[in-house]
Amino acid sequence: MSTPRYPTVIVCGGDDCRYVWHVFRVLDAWLTHAGGERVIQSGTRGVPQLARQWAFTRDIPCQKVPADHMLTLNPDAVIAFPGGQDTATIIKSAHAANVPVITFERFAI
Repeated sequence: MSTPRYPTVIVCGGDDCRYVWHVFRVLDAWLTHAGGERVIQSGTRGVPQLARQWAFTRDIPCQKVPADHMLTLNPDAVIAFPGGQDTATIIKSAHAANVPVITFERFAI
């Protein structure tokens, strides 16, 4: 069985995330195993900011879009780290639109 391809993903999560290495490791795995080509993020601090930094260092296109408009860009999946209400709303909207959601309930230590 092959790994699904998710070229374009929304990356969301809390604004208090400081686990750079964990976010980078997850996104590196997405790039390597799921055909990563484009990141969509909200432009806020925390996980979205880390996703933007990661994309810059890997020369991956990264779009900044308000959280309530992200799904209009037709992502292939959502990578969701722990977060608050905005993260929950993105996850709920993705489920309603049948977009796969890959969640990380807590950060690995």
